[in-house]
Amino acid sequence: MTCYAISVIALFGVLGARKFLHLKNPNLNSLILMLFGGSIFGVIDHLWNGQLFLVGKNWQMDMLLGFAITGFIFVSWLVVVSLTKSKAPASTSA
Repeated sequence: MTCYAISVIALFGVLGARKFLHLKNPNLNSLILMLFGGSIFGVIDHLWNGQLFLVGKNWQMDMLLGFAITGFIFVSWLVVVSLTKSKAPASTSA
């Protein structure tokens, strides 16, 4: 159960930071969507397997998996943002 909880906590953390700091960055919105997708995937997967609210004997490994999934989401987001910025056309000022 705890593996999808890490993505949910990260999602609410980013949402709270955006609201508290009044950030309007479109790149941050894409991170929120990616974290939301990861959270929904985890919830549906656990619901499908009947383990939505179960905490198993090996909850530490579940937490580690949650951190790995959330870390992969953050790294993927950073790659997409960096590729988007490198592909952006240079503005010319005359």
